[in-house]
Amino acid sequence: MPEDLPSARHGHSAILDTDRMWIFGGAGGNNGLNPSEDLLYYLDLSDLSDLRWIRVSTNTPSARFEHTAVVESGKMWIFGGHSGQRPSGALNDLHYLDLEGQSWAAVPARGDVPSPRYLHSAVSEARRMWIYGGRDETDLFEARNVFKRDLFVLLNNNGFYFNT
Repeated sequence: MPEDLPSARHGHSAILDTDRMWIFGGAGGNNGLNPSEDLLYYLDLSDLSDLRWIRVSTNTPSARFEHTAVVESGKMWIFGGHSGQRPSGALNDLHYLDLEGQSWAAVPARGDVPSPRYLHSAVSEARRMWIYGGRDETDLFEARNVFKRDLFVLLNNNGFYFNT
């Protein structure tokens, strides 16, 4: 493999799109909470005897880790995560990457938008993104974070709406 590898990281997301594995975000550094600056890569899987990481320079969303990503309709959708900022770096923004054009778009969400969260899970099916659980920081100063047990679905039906 060539030397242009992504930095060591954790809390990143990964999706598979035909013959490419994409990674976005994550954290690393000495304390493990610094979002990575080299945010977006894909691994070309078209020739398994010559695996190559490709760094993609584009207008990425803000750096984050412990977010979720799903692939749906030729796009990688990311939601939430943590910015690494204290006392409250939890995020609840939604973005997608057009995997062919390799450009990002922020998506204004409407409806019952989930509260800022990280360490949640997400899956996609039938043009929907299901988001479950995670953590927020409502009790950060009491040295405990609150785990969530709510469920949201992002509906892509003439717009983007969250429902519970």
